[in-house]
Formats: sequence, C-alpha cells, structure tokens
Amino acid sequence: MQILYIIFMLILFGATVFILFDIIFSMIMIRVPSLSSNKFVIKKIIDDPYFKDIFVQGKVLYDLGCGRGMALFALTKKFPVKSTGFEINPAVLLYAKVKRLISGSKVRKNSKIKFGNFFKTDLSKADIIYLYLFPEIVEKLEEKIKKECKTGTYIICNTFCFQNMEPIWTYFIAKGSLKNIYVYRI
Repeated sequence: MQILYIIFMLILFGATVFILFDIIFSMIMIRVPSLSSNKFVIKKIIDDPYFKDIFVQGKVLYDLGCGRGMALFALTKKFPVKSTGFEINPAVLLYAKVKRLISGSKVRKNSKIKFGNFFKTDLSKADIIYLYLFPEIVEKLEEKIKKECKTGTYIICNTFCFQNMEPIWTYFIAKGSLKNIYVYRI
C-alpha cells in the first residue's frame, strides 16, 4: 500500500511540474498559453462531407502550434494524409510525442511532431495547414502563408480568421464563438 502511495505521489509531482513548466514557458518564453483545439471543431471537420475533398490520399497536413496533438492525431486517424505538427513548447512537445506513440499504428506511421518555431518553417510542402492560434499570431502568419504556400493549399483556421483574406467556406456559429471554422485556399 505504501508503494502505491509513493507511485501516486511521484505521478502527482510529475504532473504538477509538467503543468507549471508549461505555464511558465508559455507565458514567459513565447508569451502565448497552450490551447487545445475544441473537440466540437475537430468532430465537425471529421464528420462534414466538405472536408473529404480536402483531406485526400497523399496530401501533406501541417498543424502549426500543434500543442498536445489533439487535432493532428484525430485528422491523421480519420483521413489518408501525412501530417506534421510543429510545437515550440518543450513540455507540450514531449506530451504530444508520447501521445503519438500510444495513438495507434496509423497515427504513428503517418504523423510526425517537430520541435521548432513555425515562423522559421518552410510551408511550401504543405497541402493543408491547420491553425488554432491567437489572433495576433494568425495576423503575423498571414503574410508568411501567402508568400510560401503553393497555389491550391488549404488553410483551416479554428476560431480566429485572417483579416485580409476571404474564406472559401465558413462554419459560423456566432461572432466570438470558439467553434467557428474558416477555410481558405491559396
């Protein structure tokens, strides 16, 4: 019984350290907290027939600021794409890498998680880019996307849209809703 208590306390301590590191790193180093994609939005993308024509065999999906990999792994599991998530927070990156290993063979085979700043990443190989980022980051990313992405690249924005681009498809619940989806095509 004492061994179980020690194991429980070690797990609790590890989780606490992980959460504190995540919060401190996010707020001090990158000045943006970690966000998890809304499950409703991911389910909408997976279930809506509109997206079947986007996520087709052989397409390359980039998830910029993939966090814990919730959207990346769900989309990779559902659709026949090769996906790469980019994350700069080491604690969240470690969590995503472990989650990838236990997510099943299709996800392991068809996805990668990379450490790095997506502003320094070449986006030209992406056919689809998924974003769930704060508006200030989306605004800064807009020019990079226009400059680097090839013609035909789809950009799927969860919640926050580009200011100077017109979406080709929108799933709009309400202004300010965290469940809006905006799809763009370069």
